[in-house]
Amino acid sequence: MAIAAHDLKNPLSAIQGLAELIINDYRTLSQQEVVDTLKMIVNSSKQMFDIVDNILQVNAIESEKMRVSLQEVDILSTAHILLERYTTQARAKNITLHFSHQEEVYYAQVDLYLVVRVFDNLISNAIKYSPFDKNVYVKLSRREKVIHCEIRDEGPGLSEDDQKKLFGKFSRLTPIPTAQENSTGLGLFIVKKLVEAMQGRVWCESELGKGSCFVVEFLAASFSG
Repeated sequence: MAIAAHDLKNPLSAIQGLAELIINDYRTLSQQEVVDTLKMIVNSSKQMFDIVDNILQVNAIESEKMRVSLQEVDILSTAHILLERYTTQARAKNITLHFSHQEEVYYAQVDLYLVVRVFDNLISNAIKYSPFDKNVYVKLSRREKVIHCEIRDEGPGLSEDDQKKLFGKFSRLTPIPTAQENSTGLGLFIVKKLVEAMQGRVWCESELGKGSCFVVEFLAASFSG
């Protein structure tokens, strides 16, 4: 709770300060300056929402109140939707998103809400920790009885020490977001718990200075019986 409170304090202080700026100086601010200030308020409020949302998700996981409803979901269409969602964020850092697959559908036995959350975290992280002017690669393939998913970036990579702390709750790793994006230290912890709740596997392959590749495998729906 102390860590969460600390993470909430910064965006809350920003919202308060920016709101006071508009109240005190609205007569002298141009319309564009007001809009720009409101955009910063929106961004700060989104940071707070993400922190609270992650804490609630962790609470649901640890209290065993999380509901998992496995069904046949096309991972391909899910990944397409999420990549479209992150196009603007990637473009802001001049990052190119690449998506490769050989088949037209990749049905896996997963919970739709949870699998969206998993990919949302992993794609967001790949963009968040990538320097400007780099690439992010998402690849789907079928391997025996599983749907194999890779999210690879060209970021700083992870040291052996950082890799040992991956997927831990409130883990603070050496790499930092490259455009001052928010990080709660809960995303990968949630990813691992959600993937395992869907009877899947997740791991990371990384070498310091050579980027990171997060791999997720889910049971293919055609083999789920």
